[in-house]
Amino acid sequence: MKKIFTLIMIILMAGTMILFAFEKGTKGIGGNVSFNSPKNSSSAIMIGPQLNYFVLNNLCLDLSLGYNHSWKNDETFKSTDTLDIGFGARYFFFKKFYAGAGLFYHGFRNNDVESTSRETRLRLSAGYLFELAKNVYLDLGVTYTKGLGDVHIESPAYYEVYGSTSASYENKTSIFRSVIGISIFFK
Repeated sequence: MKKIFTLIMIILMAGTMILFAFEKGTKGIGGNVSFNSPKNSSSAIMIGPQLNYFVLNNLCLDLSLGYNHSWKNDETFKSTDTLDIGFGARYFFFKKFYAGAGLFYHGFRNNDVESTSRETRLRLSAGYLFELAKNVYLDLGVTYTKGLGDVHIESPAYYEVYGSTSASYENKTSIFRSVIGISIFFK
């Protein structure tokens, strides 16, 4: 009985070691960049860097930043800017799969009418890391973003209609998105 118990413990320990994707103390940097310029529409550039730190084997904390600038070269539309700042956690399993969640602040500025909005969002994510080279991965994932609380808006144009330059409404944001990026991990 003692031999069977010892054998089971060895198999479990070996299996656990095989399933570890990343060890505690591993650091990472990654993100994505995109540019689009469809005909007869606004162009946009998006930059989304991310920092990671594994607080436990397979469990990392993420700090992310996102910036998006869109513009159109005509008189009817100048530009908009968005800024996302967030934190979250992801758990890695079977070496390269992950699932996670995080909260982030979303700020928006419409440069045409000088209005701004701010809100809080929850993001759920899942994905797979495809190894390109040692410690360098193509990050293929999906995210679902859900708005929390209210959206708060500041706009000088509101004063004439509402008698105030600010307004708020229920946050009904709901976004499903596929994501491709690069991640680099190091000890």
